[in-house]
Amino acid sequence: MKKELSRYTQVFNWIGAALMVILVVLQFLPFWNYGEGIKSINSYVWFTSKCGDLEDYLIETTGFAGEGYFVNSMVLMPILVLIIAVVGVVVCVLKSDEFAAAVAPIACGLVGAWGYLTKPAYQLGTNWVLHLAVCAVMLIIGVVSLIIGIKDATAGETLEPQQA
Repeated sequence: MKKELSRYTQVFNWIGAALMVILVVLQFLPFWNYGEGIKSINSYVWFTSKCGDLEDYLIETTGFAGEGYFVNSMVLMPILVLIIAVVGVVVCVLKSDEFAAAVAPIACGLVGAWGYLTKPAYQLGTNWVLHLAVCAVMLIIGVVSLIIGIKDATAGETLEPQQA
């Protein structure tokens, strides 16, 4: 039973790693389709100065205003997702048989879902529901892997009375 649980943990960690890669790739693909063009999330994050027309569209559509506020509120989630995903993929691949590796997909899924649900500008993306779905599945896979891993870790422990 313990080997079977360990195998499930490994499989779920590999799936979590694959979902993190998918989410990062999605953030580099076209996301916003507006009057003047098409931009990806990461083109906005890394080349904000070249995306003035997109920023104007997003500010006008969402109603946000204020110098610097909009950019700062928009770049946090993609940067965190990128960092967590890169580290998480390495951890999930190298430590796939350890349940603690499931923390990375959980963190990446939470940060991504938080960003897509709380920032109206992300909800203007043509495929934001797909991004949110990947985050939700990643979160579920991570939680399941963590639960199985904890069961696996406690399966070998038995409570024996202490001798006096």
